[in-house]
Amino acid sequence: MRRRCTLLFTENETNHELLFPGQKNESPHVKDGINNCVVHGNQGAVNPDEKGTKVAAHYQMDVGGGQTKVIRLRLSISSQGQKVKPFGRQFDEVFAERLREAMSFTKSVTPPSVSEDAAR
Repeated sequence: MRRRCTLLFTENETNHELLFPGQKNESPHVKDGINNCVVHGNQGAVNPDEKGTKVAAHYQMDVGGGQTKVIRLRLSISSQGQKVKPFGRQFDEVFAERLREAMSFTKSVTPPSVSEDAAR
């Protein structure tokens, strides 16, 4: 089953009004707007025109006890009208390779004295 998500847009600008009282924000949609929308329910914190330099895909679903859900997301330049299979074998191969790279990097910067559990 395909699920749609909401895209939340803001500008990638610091919230000066929060961090530096008395200063004005350059934009009404600052970088922590995504957090303010998702966590605090402030819909006005994201740009309703769906424009900005920062965007998040906001999926909402119920996950019951003992269940798991998987969200697969692939960014591309292809349009919806094109017949492209974004989640085929190539996706799985690229994803597995990136996972190996991330694990290798993490291992290279984790001191040997750290337990496997702590390293996670």
